[in-house]
Amino acid sequence: MKKLILTLTINLLILSTNLAQIPPEAFPLTNSLSGLWRNGEIDKAIESSLELYRLYPPMFIDRIHDTLAQQLEDDSNHYGLTYLELLLKKENQEINEIIAPIYLWSKAIVAKEEQELTSIKQELKNLQKDSSNYESKLERYSLLILNELDSKNATDNEYQVEIIIKNISSLKTYPNIIQIVTDRKESEKRAWHRYLIAYSYDYLYSNVSNKEEYLKGVRDLIDGCTFSYTRQIQMKGLGHAILTGRTLIGDEAFAVVLADDLCINTEGDGVLQQMIKLYNQFRCSIVAIQEVPMEDTAKYGVIAGEMIRDDIYRVHSMVEKPQPEDAPSNLAIIGRYILTPDIFDIIAQTEPGKGGEIQITDALMKQAQDGCVIAYKFKGQRFDCGSVEGYIDATNFCYENLYKKS
Repeated sequence: MKKLILTLTINLLILSTNLAQIPPEAFPLTNSLSGLWRNGEIDKAIESSLELYRLYPPMFIDRIHDTLAQQLEDDSNHYGLTYLELLLKKENQEINEIIAPIYLWSKAIVAKEEQELTSIKQELKNLQKDSSNYESKLERYSLLILNELDSKNATDNEYQVEIIIKNISSLKTYPNIIQIVTDRKESEKRAWHRYLIAYSYDYLYSNVSNKEEYLKGVRDLIDGCTFSYTRQIQMKGLGHAILTGRTLIGDEAFAVVLADDLCINTEGDGVLQQMIKLYNQFRCSIVAIQEVPMEDTAKYGVIAGEMIRDDIYRVHSMVEKPQPEDAPSNLAIIGRYILTPDIFDIIAQTEPGKGGEIQITDALMKQAQDGCVIAYKFKGQRFDCGSVEGYIDATNFCYENLYKKS
């Protein structure tokens, strides 16, 4: 069976309570626990844990699922396992419910004998519930336990499917309604549950189903790329969104892809690859363009410029979403850009335009006046997946030209 190496993803508990409301005595306790576990001072660790839980339970939970969980895999002396075992014997029902899953995982890490592993399998089934418990993170530890059992050839497909399906079922009981979430802790809980549902499905399809082949393209992309994320906190336009990526990009040219534009070229290079080749020639910012009906210009940024060859224009001016009577042409910018790093300073100095948004077209217009911006009529087809009609057209095209021919 293909082994799935699970990276223990630690999600720090975000404390929504103001720090001033946390008892001051809790801080030295939480700071000392890591050293006590690492040095094998089990009695002191248990005493500190009980007091920390009494003072402020979220800090105790954070230490269990963050610090201790990280130490367990490299705990050659089994101090963590001993600590959890003795803490369970204190018979604090609330604490026991929180630590039972991580305790079972710690047992699975060190277990070797068939009888031990069989017992762990049954204990895991007994732990599973009809609803999710965020504080115990049972579903996360279930996957880690499955991984340990699988690495020791102590489980089979039927058992794994049973556990994972139960995981998914319990996770789905967590509220999944549409609402504005203002409480950061509650927002983190929802994100945690969504993440685990996705991870459970991934484990299911990777390890215990015959549908792994359908994920090959996705896995190739994941394996071949490094993904970094930043957030646009305010909805202030595409220019502002690009500016938020400045710390990730640095002093390099970069591509921008707008996901609602699907561009496909079945007869050669993809659109970005075509644009990269042009960048290597011209070393300036490049925008992808296509001709649109004049009545649709109000949906796009529109360029005017000097034709260099049939498919390339040196941009003189750009207008964001002009009415047909004000449009300088019918050459519309679509969601593929290659931008040079000086664009960041230009965006930062660009005043908000329509709707209070910072438009990338305004920044590109300034760049065009000061240097060079190229507009490129790309080879291939573009589908506007932001509209129902465009989404359906894209689906049908991909089915006919990619899926059926594969």
